[in-house]
Amino acid sequence: SIHHATWPTTAELPDGGDPALLTPVAAVLAGVRGAKSTAKVGMRTPVIAMTVTASAEVRDALVSAEPDLRSAGRIDAEIVWTLDGSATEPRVEVTLGEAPPRR
Repeated sequence: SIHHATWPTTAELPDGGDPALLTPVAAVLAGVRGAKSTAKVGMRTPVIAMTVTASAEVRDALVSAEPDLRSAGRIDAEIVWTLDGSATEPRVEVTLGEAPPRR
């Protein structure tokens, strides 16, 4: 493995956080990564437009995690949040920017 740092222990993790965020955040990141994979571009390719459709409760949770979503998904654009009260999980539409040169 190229990673030499050890994983943190539970004692080293910060207090707080909301475990309920894990599922919707993972669904959005899976949508972003899936779009990049389908386009056959690297994961470093920026997202230049993004719409997330979710219920109000899930949308509110995702908005609170937006900085982490942006960082993990290389999302450079404004995220458009749309409501669908019948959505059981978030739906993601992305437009990708130009892929960075391969290293």
